[in-house]
Amino acid sequence: FFAFDNYGTDKGVSGRLATMPSCAPLLGVARSPDCIAFNDRIVAYLDTADPMDVFVMGWWAYYAEGLRNFGTTRGEVPLVLAVGREAPDTFAAFADGLDAMLARVAQRHRVIVINSIPKYETSVPKAMVRALRFGTDLPVLTRAEFDAVQGRATQAVADLAAKHDALLVEPHRVFCDDRLCQMAQDGLPLYMDQVHLSVTGNALLLQIVMDRLEMRP
Repeated sequence: FFAFDNYGTDKGVSGRLATMPSCAPLLGVARSPDCIAFNDRIVAYLDTADPMDVFVMGWWAYYAEGLRNFGTTRGEVPLVLAVGREAPDTFAAFADGLDAMLARVAQRHRVIVINSIPKYETSVPKAMVRALRFGTDLPVLTRAEFDAVQGRATQAVADLAAKHDALLVEPHRVFCDDRLCQMAQDGLPLYMDQVHLSVTGNALLLQIVMDRLEMRP
């Protein structure tokens, strides 16, 4: 969350971080009942808070496609509904939950949605060290591979952001070109593992956010 800390410092504002492991910013659906209760508490606070900028971010395909931390097989981890039963369609439940969250928060606040960030199946820094020491090949993530795993969720997030007039930030369009996604910048890894951003990656994300916010008040 280095990027958002620096965003606040640059703008001279403070903020609050609302996060819980493996809990997406959805309403009425999550990977566990605890996440549903947590998100309910957050929106209850936002319902009465003064208008503010609310950044909404998550590893979207992880929830939308029911993925595990490693691997790309869909449907392995279903979402749970607020009524306590498993969602019959994980992707549809994800879309409904994000739709409800954005609709609720946008009633009072300006919402900025951070869309997908590419994910590798191995630790990027470790792979870069192995390549330097032993001459092993670096992992390659093509844009086609990103689209195959994260494309459906990425499009759903974009559609829902547009539906609720939320400002959409699209990191994948900077991290990836038409052929490949980048894992490093100026020789420094953009990731601290396979998905979480390093200081360098956060600096890039901050620039993407700042550039996007410059385009719309």
